[in-house]
Amino acid sequence: MSKFLGAGLPGLLAMTCVIGGCYGEIQGDKAGSPTVPGPGGSVEGLPEGQTVQTAQTALPRSGLRRLTQEQYKSSVTDLLGDNLDLSLSLPADQVAEEGFEFISVGASQVTTSGLGVQQYDAFARALADQVFADVTHREAFVGCTSAALSDDCVTSFLQRFGRSAFRRPLSDEELARYRQLVNQGQLQFDVWRGLQVATTAFLNSPNFLYRVEVGFAAPQLAATYRLDDFEVATRLSYLLWNTTPDGQLLDAAAAGQLAQLDGLRQAAMRLLDAPRAEAPLVQFFSEWLGFKNLDQLPKDPLAFPAYTDTLRVAMRQQFERTIAGDFLRGNRSLMEIFSTRDTYVNFELAKLYGLPGITGSEFVRVTFPSDGPRVGLLTLAGLLAANSRATMTSPTLRGRFISERLLCRPIAPPPPNVKTSLPPPPADGHIETMRERLTRHATDPACAGCHRQMDPFGLALEHFDGVGVYRELDQGQPINTSGELDGVAFDGAIGLGALLAGDPRVASCVGRNLARHAWGQAEGSDENWIFDILSQRFAGSGYSFKALVLDLVTHDSFRFSGGPR
Repeated sequence: MSKFLGAGLPGLLAMTCVIGGCYGEIQGDKAGSPTVPGPGGSVEGLPEGQTVQTAQTALPRSGLRRLTQEQYKSSVTDLLGDNLDLSLSLPADQVAEEGFEFISVGASQVTTSGLGVQQYDAFARALADQVFADVTHREAFVGCTSAALSDDCVTSFLQRFGRSAFRRPLSDEELARYRQLVNQGQLQFDVWRGLQVATTAFLNSPNFLYRVEVGFAAPQLAATYRLDDFEVATRLSYLLWNTTPDGQLLDAAAAGQLAQLDGLRQAAMRLLDAPRAEAPLVQFFSEWLGFKNLDQLPKDPLAFPAYTDTLRVAMRQQFERTIAGDFLRGNRSLMEIFSTRDTYVNFELAKLYGLPGITGSEFVRVTFPSDGPRVGLLTLAGLLAANSRATMTSPTLRGRFISERLLCRPIAPPPPNVKTSLPPPPADGHIETMRERLTRHATDPACAGCHRQMDPFGLALEHFDGVGVYRELDQGQPINTSGELDGVAFDGAIGLGALLAGDPRVASCVGRNLARHAWGQAEGSDENWIFDILSQRFAGSGYSFKALVLDLVTHDSFRFSGGPR
């Protein structure tokens, strides 16, 4: 300890990694861990007290999840206050190569390098510097003026801030350790500097940087763990608000209210009804349906000269406004996402869609013509652009999107050494349509199986070019958009959308993706029973997405797990 004291402030700050535990482990003695409750404490579908674990009642595993960059910044803002400089670098979020995996799933898999530890430390120090450099800010933050800064005030601050930062009460041992930091700072500088160092240590701790969802063994259920109430509060808050639990939610956890389904539902409804739930839920849709990275989507300017930086931003915003306005605030049936002609456009999008009379960069609500080609999600320019190549359309990409993201029907990767690019044009100079090129490509037996699963869906969207502009012809030839879904014929985007709107696999896929996001992991084959229940309730609610969220967070798979992963 003395080597740190002799090193001045840098040495004292280095103590935050020793006492705050930035190289240590998550605390295992969760303060305030409740006992397993009686009511609502058995896995759904099993009698109270049954101890036989079967494949039918398999539950997802749980563990640690590092805060995403967005969660880190929103959490420190809620903990420390607004008007902070958050521009320093943070360790990157883990994203799958094709951007198809939720960031929340990556957060369960990511590791933090030595450089990442240094980045978190630099950010923590910078934030604490900003808070304590301003007298008014620091007094409001700590809760005492300089004249009234007593031992009781310091202890009260450490308990209050520690509970918010760690998302659970501090243990007596932890409180003593952070009290020691304040004392050391007071001996060398003053009590404010000690509080600053303690604050830095809290932000450096893995108890802050990682979401703890470990739980404890539920004695009446074999091979089952129950998340404690503070872990449930954490999971709920980051799902719906993307930030650390507020005081009211932590109080509910401390009172044991989240152990009961009624209390958990009331807490979830409060968060879900708040305006700040909108952005995290829209982000879920953006990641699920591939709109999140639309701003960076490149296109060949020679092939698509109208595709500008502002247009692709507008494409993403159109989708987000439609989800927020119609399916969150408006609470329309989510299956109407395939049939609605209502949307939001600015002048650039209106020009692309051929809608007259729209001026300015502000978005306005419009309704596509009832006899026009635009209906629902499948005809949004952003979706069509995101699932096209830089120079042309791609029925294969579009079909894979529909199969994997809307039907949850995975497509196997191509066999090794198979050419995935389309064959060159015929040597005799014959001009082929996209359907003809794909048909020739699929004559290769190694390619035919997968293309039969994808291409018919994508070919239904061929009336829309690589940025979503409607067209009648491809290479001067009429476009054939007919196809089949499990033996049922359809024609074009409108026909395919109508089939998807009534397909129970789509409703199930919504719940499956929401669960992946909430759990922070892909589901196992033994967990289909969960999605059967969720899809039934989803249909019973008239496909209300808000109702699906409430059903998921009150389902046992949100509060119980099959053990640490």
